[in-house]
Amino acid sequence: MASGGEEAVIVKGNIRTNGSSLGSYLLSEGRFEKNKDKNERIEVWEANGYEQGDRLQDILADFEHSATGTQCEKPLFHVQIRAGKDEQLTRDQFLESVNRLEEKLELTGHERVIVAHTLEGQEHLHVVWNRIDHEQEKAAELHYYKHKCTDLARELEKEFGLRELSSEKQKGKLSRDEEQQAIRHDEKPQEVKAAVRECWEQSDSGKAFVTALDDRGYLLAAGDRRDYVIVDELGGTYSPARLTGSKAAQVRERLSDIDREALPSVAEAKEMQQDRGHGIKSDKKEREWEEALAKAAIEKEKLAEKERKRLQKEEKERKRALAKKKRETKLTTLYSKADMVSVQKDALWYIEEKRRRKKEKVWEEEKAWYAKLKLNRQDRAEKKALRAQAYKEKEEAKKHPEKQQETKAHVQGVAPAQQQKEPQQKPEKKLERQEERKQEKQQEEQNVSGSRRDFWQKMQSVRDAREEARETKNANTEQTATQQRKAAREALREQSDQQRGRQGGAGRTRDDEERERER
Repeated sequence: MASGGEEAVIVKGNIRTNGSSLGSYLLSEGRFEKNKDKNERIEVWEANGYEQGDRLQDILADFEHSATGTQCEKPLFHVQIRAGKDEQLTRDQFLESVNRLEEKLELTGHERVIVAHTLEGQEHLHVVWNRIDHEQEKAAELHYYKHKCTDLARELEKEFGLRELSSEKQKGKLSRDEEQQAIRHDEKPQEVKAAVRECWEQSDSGKAFVTALDDRGYLLAAGDRRDYVIVDELGGTYSPARLTGSKAAQVRERLSDIDREALPSVAEAKEMQQDRGHGIKSDKKEREWEEALAKAAIEKEKLAEKERKRLQKEEKERKRALAKKKRETKLTTLYSKADMVSVQKDALWYIEEKRRRKKEKVWEEEKAWYAKLKLNRQDRAEKKALRAQAYKEKEEAKKHPEKQQETKAHVQGVAPAQQQKEPQQKPEKKLERQEERKQEKQQEEQNVSGSRRDFWQKMQSVRDAREEARETKNANTEQTATQQRKAAREALREQSDQQRGRQGGAGRTRDDEERERER
């Protein structure tokens, strides 16, 4: 057995994440490249897709990515397996250890990666499981995985003939089943161990040990697979060697003064403990029971009061939230109505503004057109006055040509010889200028008021068409009324003729003469 600082088989696991970093650690790459000097050899034994060229970091990252649709935050389970110092495990023994641990942890069928490291001539193994079950889409629950790893290490020590962990290190330690049993019976494993060890230390013989156990509520029974078994008040069974931290031989030696055949069996001890629990209790147990009931009633009352206060608080918060929601809804409704009114007002204002601007634009155009028309009329009047004056001067020059030439020459300071040539050239230039001005004016009128003239021509044609239709309608109406009046007079006349014919006829009357004239 291992003792002192010697090591035994180690199976250590932990739940983690960050698969890419773990892959770099296993291969001693990246920031773990310094480990290459320590690890003499690194070999990947098993990894789906690694042989096809996939990187180990990517494989473990895929393991981690598979937990996306679940609530699992740490989908990787990393385990290290190594033998004790100066001991070796073969490859088959390592793989058998991995498979047995996989079965204990209920990870059979899950994806896994196995990497072997050789450090200082000793080989150890790293195993990484993907906790995600792809069929059920949930993570495996690794209950008590540390205890299971420890149990596997002790089993491997025995089966492979390796150095075992000394009993001194396991002194007073319960097995996992015994700890779970104590928890189920509402007992603390530490209290059970302390009570039994106290009985063991206070007694110097087997009978004294049995008496001490009986005072504490425990019974010593003959085991089926062990020599002796301790049974608690609720029927739980424990190993005396584990609770006392002694070896089995030491326990047998201390209890040698007890006849094992006289001890009850495990089943009989459980029945006796059950009878004790049904009514054969001491006054101390009764008092403890009553105190427990009173304490439970007080705790129940406190819990009820706490629950009542919590419900009242929740009801107040609910009402407050409901009132706040109503206020917000009302404000939102009012704000919406106000927005609608504002939008309508803005729309009406925009329409009116558009109409007003359109009217202003039309009025400005009309004003500009009338201003240009007025200027054109003034120009025409001035030109007409100039033409009349020129014509008048021409007529006077014809009557008195010498006088006119002398006057012009005197005014302008030009000699009569030079002045004689001007009357011949001046009228032609003047006419040319007048003609040019006339053409410019026409062109300007066409350019400036062409569109306006077309508009007024169209409007005039529409007015003429309406007037013509109105006149035609009036004429037709008047003609129809005249015809109706004539038809009515004819009917009255025929009626009066018939009446006179019945009376014998008195000759032609004035009405008959008028009728003849009209015909």
